[in-house]
Amino acid sequence: MLSIFGAVWFVDPDTLLPLIRSRMTSGGTLAFSHLPADGQALRPGTAGMRHDHSPGAWECLLTGHGFADVSVSLIDPPEGAAEGAMLVRAVAV
Repeated sequence: MLSIFGAVWFVDPDTLLPLIRSRMTSGGTLAFSHLPADGQALRPGTAGMRHDHSPGAWECLLTGHGFADVSVSLIDPPEGAAEGAMLVRAVAV
């Protein structure tokens, strides 16, 4: 499953991650991206509440909901841009 600045950012992970995992076979990969976390608090965004978590928090959330081999990469912003991206990848167990 791939989500680019999508559902994983706007839906409570404790609700969404079990639903995603239930639709995946073992060994499947979940990959998603969003802006780097400013903190772990919910923040209003243009499409609703944003669940922007730190890399460590995403690792805990994912492993707690049936994923392993979690990797998080922080990508620097392109020249002239203010923000980069966080890329997260995890494997269903």
